[in-house]
Amino acid sequence: MISYLADWVRQIAIVVILAGFLEMLVPDNGMKRYVKVAMGLFILLMILTPVMELLRGSLAPDFSLGLPGNGRPVLLGEVEEVREHMEQEILRQHLAAVEELAERSIEDLPEVESVSVHAVKASPDGGIDGFTVRVVESGPEPMGPVVLGARAEGAKDELARRIRSLLEALFGVPPEEVEVIFEGGG
Repeated sequence: MISYLADWVRQIAIVVILAGFLEMLVPDNGMKRYVKVAMGLFILLMILTPVMELLRGSLAPDFSLGLPGNGRPVLLGEVEEVREHMEQEILRQHLAAVEELAERSIEDLPEVESVSVHAVKASPDGGIDGFTVRVVESGPEPMGPVVLGARAEGAKDELARRIRSLLEALFGVPPEEVEVIFEGGG
């Protein structure tokens, strides 16, 4: 379909250029007016030909863009369904971009080896209600059995507080709406 449109536009451009040259070659007498009318009608015919073929059904347009309609033109009754589909896709892409930005920002913290962020959507306008953050801390591998004491838990609490304040600064999400889960690591 795209190649057909490109050929069509190319043909129209060639005809318009030829019409301009022909108009310059015709002497300035009464015949020039008739040549202009004939060329105008010919250009109009070139423009309307694909539209007429489309109405007759000889062109098979490909309207399959991943939208409802399964490759056929969308009818007016389906406009609401198409709009909802597009809104959901935009929201999904927005949430993916927010999650990626949050992950990159949290990974910049020196205590974090890897992170996985899940954004919870709140509203159709793209507002974020909260986050679930899974963190693997970086650090040396333990040499033997390690007993987690109050100091280790305090470090995790401090890291969780820093993650919550970072997400609050970036996205305006209240700290109490950010769940931080620590997994494995050092």
